[in-house]
Amino acid sequence: MFQTKLSLALGLLRVADPLVIVTSGLAAHYLRIGTLVPSEAYAVVIVLGALLAANFLAFGGSYRVAPESVSATNFLRGLLIWLVAIGVLLAGLFLAKVSVTYSRGFVVYWVVLAGVLLIANRVVLLSAVSVMKQRGGLKNRVAVLGSAERAQSVIERLYRSNTDLTYVVGGFVGDECQMPHIQDRPVFGTIAALRRMVERGRVDEILMCFDHHEKAAFRSALDTLSASPVNVTCTTGSDVDDLPIIGTGQIGGLFVLRLSDRPLSGWNGVVKNIEDKVLAALLLVAVAPLMLVVAGAVKLSSPGPVFFRQMRYGFNNKSFEVFKFRTMRTHEESEDFLRQATEDDPRITAIGGFLRRTSLDELPQLINVLQGTMSLVGPRPHAVSHNDYYQRLSRTA
Repeated sequence: MFQTKLSLALGLLRVADPLVIVTSGLAAHYLRIGTLVPSEAYAVVIVLGALLAANFLAFGGSYRVAPESVSATNFLRGLLIWLVAIGVLLAGLFLAKVSVTYSRGFVVYWVVLAGVLLIANRVVLLSAVSVMKQRGGLKNRVAVLGSAERAQSVIERLYRSNTDLTYVVGGFVGDECQMPHIQDRPVFGTIAALRRMVERGRVDEILMCFDHHEKAAFRSALDTLSASPVNVTCTTGSDVDDLPIIGTGQIGGLFVLRLSDRPLSGWNGVVKNIEDKVLAALLLVAVAPLMLVVAGAVKLSSPGPVFFRQMRYGFNNKSFEVFKFRTMRTHEESEDFLRQATEDDPRITAIGGFLRRTSLDELPQLINVLQGTMSLVGPRPHAVSHNDYYQRLSRTA
């Protein structure tokens, strides 16, 4: 949770820094030259200064801040890097023999104003982080899964470490455990309880800690949690042979092995969401005439609605209603038997077969993308009725 929110804040800082440098340049031009709109020579220098500073700030580590070291000292680095960037820019202007074109007063105003605003950006960020930290909104919510003895040891170690950044939501140690609590954290039973907690958005990280003789239970739990939208890690004492280890890390000072990471966290998720909705809107406008033609053909082909609506499972097993053009004659499904569509299914209409072969029946799913329930590129969501049906079969098998 801390890393996600901190990366979002630092992403905003990446955008804010060039903006304040350009704004400071315009203000300096107004204060020294007397006009808000700069000449071409000044405009080029202001843009070059902003681009140069943005790259220097990025490569200089101004946006790489560890959760444990968020302090004013870190953010003073931004001011020093700005001074280096403006020094390089001035040296370039001098070597190009065009430095006399620019007012010294403009340069002084620009350096001071931009420096003050860069510090202000970082003070605002530091204040926001401090407030969120005090309110506990930045803690990494960790669920500990494993054998009772190992889970107790891990939870106790987490409590002795940095509790400002780590919050143990509870221990999940199996049905046989009789301990109601470890430290002051509740102890739950099955892995199903953990999955329900993940689906409710109450867990950021799952820390697995099984004994060596529990290899089967460890692998089974890992398979069950592989699709969960959280980070999954394990302690180094677990049986890690042939595991898909993608890196190492620390949780509350405890060294762990990373097995899977939450997909598209931080700014990656924000950018993907914006990209999906913008592209979906553009595509809907482009294919609107085609969709009108298809809708008319579906309506004329057989009695019933134009759209087929079905509940499906999406991200984090949340159900949503998916839209498609109807390709079958209207019919009712039995709760005890679900008939999958086949190639020569008599329920498929003439226009429906064409829509299925060309995938035109899926065009209305652009509406789902605009709603945020689906992505343009991603795994195919499963029908809720199919999932529930096969879960009933597995329970009775």
